[in-house]
Amino acid sequence: MFSLATGQYSDHTVAVLGYEVYKNTRTEKEYTFLKVADGWSYGLRYMSLSESYIGCQTTIVPPSKVE
Repeated sequence: MFSLATGQYSDHTVAVLGYEVYKNTRTEKEYTFLKVADGWSYGLRYMSLSESYIGCQTTIVPPSKVE
């Protein structure tokens, strides 16, 4: 979970589901985007890691299976 205080998702929390790296074939420059579910649309959205954000990350680790 990524809770943002600035940018497009100011005062909103999104679920980060992974990332994608895209390469400009002309310049060979790579761009990384977070794949997010924002709760505002049915599909995935993408957030550029080239931009700066103020926010906090919450990681949830499920407990180990108890036997």
